[in-house]
Amino acid sequence: REVVLLKARRWLNQNPPLPLPPPHSTHRPARGSTLRDQPPPRMGKSAPAPPRSRPNILITGTPGTGKSSLAERVAAAAGFTQYDVSAVAKQEKLCAEYDEELDTYVIDEDKVLDHMEERVGGGDGGGEGGHVVDYHSCDLFPERWFDLVVVLTCDNGELYSRLPARGDSEK
Repeated sequence: REVVLLKARRWLNQNPPLPLPPPHSTHRPARGSTLRDQPPPRMGKSAPAPPRSRPNILITGTPGTGKSSLAERVAAAAGFTQYDVSAVAKQEKLCAEYDEELDTYVIDEDKVLDHMEERVGGGDGGGEGGHVVDYHSCDLFPERWFDLVVVLTCDNGELYSRLPARGDSEK
């Protein structure tokens, strides 16, 4: 965890916030101007997201590997906002059902993504950034939302001793 925190801190120091792009202009370029003088093309649905002033980080991995602990520490060290997807889904009632056999909530992915879009995704994927998201999977989210993805792993022996200690079901 310390290594990831140090790497995240080093990455933040080496990648200062990008300047905002100039506003789009609708005027036609003057005669004799070059392509370099023209405003950038308007952004469409397939265009990449505009740069963020701070990166968004996703911390993912098997339950019990330390995602929430690391996300909390990275967010505090960088001055970012932590977004625990599972906790927010429960608090905001974004769960589809409760699976009694597995003793866990099943999130409603559409509701969760809608909830996160304005907060983390910045509406169009840009936004200001500065979020550390933790969730056990990364394939739920659009790639454009994150600048850094950290996948945590843990030795199975250690993992199996951690899960019962935190009250998780053996299933």
